[in-house]
Amino acid sequence: TARAAGPAHRTSIQVPLLLPVQGSRSGRKASPSPTRPAPHKEQESSSATTTLPPLPSQLPPPPRRKPSPFTVMNTSAYPLPPAGKQIHGKTQRGESLDFLLYMPLQHDSSSPLPLLVFLHGAGESGHDASKLLLQGPPKLVQDAKNVNFSILNEDAARDSAAFLRSNFMVLSPQCSQSWGGGFSNPSISNSILDLIDDVIESNKGKIDPTRIYLTGLSMGGSGTWALAAASAKRKS
Repeated sequence: TARAAGPAHRTSIQVPLLLPVQGSRSGRKASPSPTRPAPHKEQESSSATTTLPPLPSQLPPPPRRKPSPFTVMNTSAYPLPPAGKQIHGKTQRGESLDFLLYMPLQHDSSSPLPLLVFLHGAGESGHDASKLLLQGPPKLVQDAKNVNFSILNEDAARDSAAFLRSNFMVLSPQCSQSWGGGFSNPSISNSILDLIDDVIESNKGKIDPTRIYLTGLSMGGSGTWALAAASAKRKS
């Protein structure tokens, strides 16, 4: 090999140093592996608390019920109300029906009284006896001083109320439902006939059984025919 004259020249060749990448056995640079998303770190929720129901002493007081506009009768019999008063009761036989019973203001205790039975319209059905005070005889005897009917003048309304309040006992049963025949439903009509019999039986000598009058309006108007027919079947 020939040597060049003159000072020796050393050629420096820079060779890139290939270092093995972790995870690769060869010297070649491994392609980066796809980056996996970091596991989602659930947000730390506040500690869950269980709500316990309030104690009875912590409950708000129940809403106060409006006072009844009439005396409530809670006996198994059907006593007469005080003079000029209308009482509220429930039937003791058959269907559970509410009713109002009125006693005239002034009457001769030695003379039995006539009984007027009033059947209301469909709008007053249910188990809220205060609905019966919206119209008809129950309204007349309950609030005679403030009677106002559009079909009557004030004087005529007051005269009608005064006559009724002084001369008749008034029985106003409440139909529990307006559907299913209303007062024409045999179970309801029979329950009302039982009620009439029980009121008379509980007050012997005070009610004239030969002067029982039946009247009604709208659904109660058709109910008068149903009760009359049912009563005739009982007597036959």
